[in-house]
Amino acid sequence: MIEATSKILEFIPKEAGVTRIEYEGSNIAIYSKKPSILINHGYLMTEIALKIKKRVISRSEPSERLDTEISKKKIDDIMNGISAPIHKFFDPAKGEVTLYLEKNISQSVMPALSLEIISQTNWFPIFRRYFSPFSKTITLLHGNLTKWEKERRQILLSLGDRVFREPINPSTNISLTALGGAEEVGRSCYLLSTSETKILIDFGLKPGFKKKIQSHPRLDITTLNIDELDAIVLTHAHLDHSGLIPFVFKHGFKGVVYMTEPTLPLVTLLLQDLIDVAERNGEIPPYNHFDIRTMINHTIPLKYGQVVDISPDMKLTFQNAGHILGSALAHIHITDGVHNILFTGDFKYGETSLLDSAYSNFSRLETVVMESTYGGPTDITPSKSQSENMLLQSILKSLNKNGKVLMPVPAVGRSQEVLMILDRFIKQNLLPDVPIYLDGMIEESTSIHVSFINYLSSKLRASYTNEGLNPFSSDHFINVNGYEGRQEVLSEGPCIILATSGMMEGGPVLEYFRNFAENENNSLIFVSYQVAGTLGRRILDGLENVIIPSKDKMLSLNVHANISRLSGFSGHSDRNQLMAYIKKISRSTKNIYTVHGEASKSLSLAKSIKEKYRINAAPLKITETISLS
Repeated sequence: MIEATSKILEFIPKEAGVTRIEYEGSNIAIYSKKPSILINHGYLMTEIALKIKKRVISRSEPSERLDTEISKKKIDDIMNGISAPIHKFFDPAKGEVTLYLEKNISQSVMPALSLEIISQTNWFPIFRRYFSPFSKTITLLHGNLTKWEKERRQILLSLGDRVFREPINPSTNISLTALGGAEEVGRSCYLLSTSETKILIDFGLKPGFKKKIQSHPRLDITTLNIDELDAIVLTHAHLDHSGLIPFVFKHGFKGVVYMTEPTLPLVTLLLQDLIDVAERNGEIPPYNHFDIRTMINHTIPLKYGQVVDISPDMKLTFQNAGHILGSALAHIHITDGVHNILFTGDFKYGETSLLDSAYSNFSRLETVVMESTYGGPTDITPSKSQSENMLLQSILKSLNKNGKVLMPVPAVGRSQEVLMILDRFIKQNLLPDVPIYLDGMIEESTSIHVSFINYLSSKLRASYTNEGLNPFSSDHFINVNGYEGRQEVLSEGPCIILATSGMMEGGPVLEYFRNFAENENNSLIFVSYQVAGTLGRRILDGLENVIIPSKDKMLSLNVHANISRLSGFSGHSDRNQLMAYIKKISRSTKNIYTVHGEASKSLSLAKSIKEKYRINAAPLKITETISLS
């Protein structure tokens, strides 16, 4: 630290009033009385980072920051006539203030505006968009930042000591163990180890199974001590990747979780709902809300393309995965280029209405751990236009018979994609002007999406920049709350209902299904993947008699409604897209391990990769350990 400090001080003007330099998380933080001077010196921070080969950030000395109430008034004065912030949230642990704005701000004025706020208040601004209703989850997260300031501050300092520690046993001894998500879909979890570092990539839950041996990652087969674990890297918010992370904290994990900025509110929303659903069903959840709060305090949110040290011999970079908002390809660089490994998580190598195609411009990859959800030879999805036409015809089939349409959807991803398509159908007079009801967490998830507009597709970003409109807003959408609201929907005429959960394992979708499953004029349309063992999958596989809970009893239903499966809306890559992605990265790749797919699909994809590209490819097996060094 002494050597790094002396190098940094060589660059910094004395008038900046540097008070201290600290390891803070994955960064080296420079605290000063006048941080605006550092910011005003152009590429100064970049030059320092290049010199010491570490990420360097500027912080204001806390004693120099204006009181938050005074700062709010100063910010309002500065922003007057530009875009008044509706919500202002201060993070005292980092000296940042997040401003949610009514109007879009031109990128050309942003630097000067930021510098003015820093100069007058010594708080560093972060600008985000605001659309009504404002996300309750984001409000909760910001409240947590203030309430637990001292605890979070200590976490960042402890993490800094751990990340920048002197290596005890630097080595090329690299191994990968599948603890879940191998030859199956669900409970994704992989242990990446060197002699110096141990990290988990994802720690998910497998839906449709009650026994821990089937639903939880297989920590029982490792000698991993929880104190040896440096970090958890989360690729995206879906529960089959994230659903048991608070469980690790419940059992004493003191490290951190790395995820993208939008993933934090999304995963918080889904984890809280998991507890609520379990309690409503009379089940004991695997963790409580305190464990989720602990996870939040130990989370380091990252941007795409941001390179961070996560241990003495590992650097992490997230890139867009194109699956859901904030989903990430996790690129891990080990020991100064000894090995580069990519975990794709769930990814989409193709544009959707919501997101850009997955990033593929990697200069070097020795190993790729790749999803194979649709890796079978017949897993070819229709084109976007074909898929939309199939959706339209499936909906019209019921509406023309005076029936209702129910679409079980995940709250995150497919909901927002389908909402935009349905709104366009009505505006183009392709669908009759029927109400579109949204139930479950869809409204809250959508509120989070609009606060992270920069993570959506380039087309949506351009539309927002030019028109300033909420891409998910429509006069045709009606949010439903509670039992009485659902009964009103069910008593009315033809309509379209989007309800969670997407795999029909709980949530309001079951209440709707109970009431119209036996009517042959109604339709049940699936637009997302259904994991084996879930109710949604069993219905797709032809289950005609369904037994589901109804208040205090079990209800038997004969399914007569029309059942449709539309794979073209999936956030996963199909077989052709998976092979196209391998072609793109094949020059530098030596090993490919297929995961997150049924055994036959993982094997088929690996075999085709090996035959076509002459790359060492194989399905990773559950509990298997592979040596990568």
